[in-house]
Amino acid sequence: MQGHVARSQPPLQCSSGRQSPAEGLDNADGGLSPKNGGHRVSTILVVEDDILTRMAAADHLRDCGYRVLEAADAEEARTLLRASEPIEVVFSDVNMPGMDGIRLAQWIAKEFPDVKVVLTSGDLRNAAAAQIATHFLAKPYDLDTLGRLIKTLL
Repeated sequence: MQGHVARSQPPLQCSSGRQSPAEGLDNADGGLSPKNGGHRVSTILVVEDDILTRMAAADHLRDCGYRVLEAADAEEARTLLRASEPIEVVFSDVNMPGMDGIRLAQWIAKEFPDVKVVLTSGDLRNAAAAQIATHFLAKPYDLDTLGRLIKTLL
């Protein structure tokens, strides 16, 4: 199920509305991870082959004060994980061309054990497999629910 993302009303106030990374450094309610020492904004990697779904999730997480990287597939995600500054959470679709999200999550667990993974899918057959090793958010998901879940993982 692609492109099914909803926003509940009213929108989640991740902090005091949209903030710049500099504004969020002193705000424990923003996109900071206590585990990164409060020296930088937490980084989230959104992996989704459907561009509109990826953009909606990424834009919402940016509005919550996070630094967001985007990948269209697992190979692009692996490249970003190897090349960028530390990523705290990967939010990935399960059904993607090439390596699927479950195999990506397994690779992340092996190569980057401190990175938390949230998988998403509209196919209920994927839900059971995905929940064994990681967090799962069923599609269609609410963007505010995504924001709250990410915040609890940090």
